[in-house]
Amino acid sequence: MKRSTTAVFAGVVLAGLAACGTPDESAVAPEPTGVADEVEALGSQEVVDEMDRLYQAAQDAGEDRVTIYGAGENDRGPVYEVFMARYPGIQVSGEHLTGPDFDSKISNEFASGQHVGDLVQGGDTSVAGHIEEGKYVPYTPLTAEGLDPRWTEPTNTVHAAAALPFGIGYNTNAVDSGDAPQTWDELKDETWRGRIVMDDPTVSGSSLSAFRALLADERFGQEYLNAMASQEPHNENGSQNTGAAVASGEFDIAGYYPYSFFIRESAKGAPMGFVFPTEGGSYVSGHYLGLIDGAPNPNAAKLLMNWLFTPEGQQALAAVGYYPTMPDSDGPADFPPMRDLDLIRSTPLETVASETQQALETIQEVWPK
Repeated sequence: MKRSTTAVFAGVVLAGLAACGTPDESAVAPEPTGVADEVEALGSQEVVDEMDRLYQAAQDAGEDRVTIYGAGENDRGPVYEVFMARYPGIQVSGEHLTGPDFDSKISNEFASGQHVGDLVQGGDTSVAGHIEEGKYVPYTPLTAEGLDPRWTEPTNTVHAAAALPFGIGYNTNAVDSGDAPQTWDELKDETWRGRIVMDDPTVSGSSLSAFRALLADERFGQEYLNAMASQEPHNENGSQNTGAAVASGEFDIAGYYPYSFFIRESAKGAPMGFVFPTEGGSYVSGHYLGLIDGAPNPNAAKLLMNWLFTPEGQQALAAVGYYPTMPDSDGPADFPPMRDLDLIRSTPLETVASETQQALETIQEVWPK
């Protein structure tokens, strides 16, 4: 099965040659319908050719699906719908897994030798250990050329096509949009003492990741952590519960809150607003793509990996609330493009385990129970 744009291109070329006999070298042939759109969507003719090669290789090998594990897979269904429309016959299934569930799923498949998963698209702490254990095959998508080095690592085993924006959620019944904190520093204002809830940073999760980054940034550091600890924050078990606590009115402010969780709460009609801080530092967390060693559908998986870095793939990721990582991509919603952000330092994958442990110990020393 070939894509319709390729078939249209071939049909137009053959029809033109039959009608004209021999080509007129002085004439400029019009672009066949659909082909210009394809090149624009995928980035270049070189990319189109590589994607066609992978698509054909997947078909020849009988690969009709891609299974992907990781954080945010419950958000990306609309993204994969766009991919499947361009490459019919390949079904993409995402399974949302984080933390111990993510690790055990992959480890169990390696232990049994019965691989189901093809790709991971996980957070930094989730994928870092697996890189050291050799669970992913080094692979650099052609379409990831020009990717900022912060979104890969020295071995080029994984690459982030998207990053999750973190911000400040608030209950719109309790806080006017003009009064909501606009920066990370404004969370320290005494106005918000006792009114902030967040994913418990003394355990794991989104707030721990955010504080790890803030502690390593000279604009924040230990002084900022101490100030936030004095705000009498309420600790919740996970970002989902954090959002629910604000949506219900139990608390007014959700600190270090992932944008994807806000989108889900908004879709349910929750009275919530969201601020993505752009002054004084913005924080986004990369979701890294890796090809699992022993993947049952490697060609189809590489096709999806490449597509996610194309203009079309990047736009689809932005549409579901993620920051595309390629330099020319626009941001999600009305957020500025990533190239215009003052990004808070991302933790290198090669040191993420040690830095996370150090941050955890530092937080546990001062954080209210």
